[in-house]
Amino acid sequence: MAVNASTIKMIMIELNRLSDKGETLGIEETIQAIEDGRTVSFLKNKFGEDIDLSLLIEGDHIDVTEVNEEILNWWGGFASAHRLRRKTGIEENGINLLLAVCIESVFLSDELDWKDRQSK
Repeated sequence: MAVNASTIKMIMIELNRLSDKGETLGIEETIQAIEDGRTVSFLKNKFGEDIDLSLLIEGDHIDVTEVNEEILNWWGGFASAHRLRRKTGIEENGINLLLAVCIESVFLSDELDWKDRQSK
C-alpha cells in the first residue's frame, strides 16, 4: 500500500508529542538518516518505546521503505542547511526538521488531491 497523508500525519503526531516533551535530535544526524533512507529505524533507535511507530513497523499494510522514500523525496526541497534555514527557520532540532518535511508532504499532497478533484 502506498504512503498516504494519514501515514505522514501519524508520524507528525508522534514527532509533535516528542517535541512537546522537550526531546531533540541533531540536525546533521537527522539529515544523514533521511538521506540514507532509514528515517523510521533512526527514530525507533533514538526514542525506543517513547515513539509509537507500530503501525509502520508491525503493520503489514504499510511498507517502511516507502515511508522512508516519501520522506527522502520531500526532503529534496530543503536539501541544504542554507535552504532549510531560509525556508523553515530551523537550524538545530532534527524533530522540527522532520515535522517540516512531513508538513510539506501533507500540504502538497492535499493540494494536489484538491486540484485533481477540481479537474474532474
